[in-house]
Amino acid sequence: MCSDHFCWCDHEQHEFVNISVNQIEIDPRDAKTSTLSKKELDTFYGLSYESNKGDWKKQMEALENLCVGRKLTLEQLKESYLTDIEGKVGAKEGSDLSAACTIDLTDALKAIEDAINHLSSVEEGFTASLAQYTTVNTQKESTVTICFIARDHLNKIRYAQLDEYAIRQDEVFSKVSQPELMPIESTIDKSYDEQIAYLEDYMLDRRVEDIIQLETYDLADGSNVSLPLPGSDLSVGCTISIGHYIKALEKIR
Repeated sequence: MCSDHFCWCDHEQHEFVNISVNQIEIDPRDAKTSTLSKKELDTFYGLSYESNKGDWKKQMEALENLCVGRKLTLEQLKESYLTDIEGKVGAKEGSDLSAACTIDLTDALKAIEDAINHLSSVEEGFTASLAQYTTVNTQKESTVTICFIARDHLNKIRYAQLDEYAIRQDEVFSKVSQPELMPIESTIDKSYDEQIAYLEDYMLDRRVEDIIQLETYDLADGSNVSLPLPGSDLSVGCTISIGHYIKALEKIR
């Protein structure tokens, strides 16, 4: 069983002004494993049958609302509202958070800390959106594709960050930050991470709808699908499959 958290947050004057944490829990060995995140599953996740605090989504949103509503810093969150519970991170007993959240927050805290350590500058007034798309193939490998974008008042993309994680048994790696683990066949002399960087630049000043409607083609071999159309502006620097990224962006539209 593999679990992956991802989150995005604004961090102004060291205070949370927006935060969202989600989790995908999948078993690559199980063909019937869910490819939806816990927030997408909502009450179908089933935790509400065991907890009077509600399902995973409701409890995680309690943490998010606390961080934003109280304008907490990470240090204040950890000091006043979180504690060690038998080796795991949980809500501190008697705190406002414990009244609404009793789930294990170990990985969520790690995701928040990681997001803060990798903040990117986005202009004020932009609307940020995060979406994921998950697949499980016949080789018992799962992929989790993540798209983070920020749009201006005209709905044009002004910032884009893309990544895709491969999950094989209990091993998880990023195709973008660990491209050496993701060898590709390509008609251009660019690695996977370089082609994703080109796609990110290509998305700028365009709308989500423009990217979703990009013309692509398949090689009918089962693996090379949703490839940028030869001769297009995108194909100059990106010839890998972009289908998973388009599927994730469709959730933002």
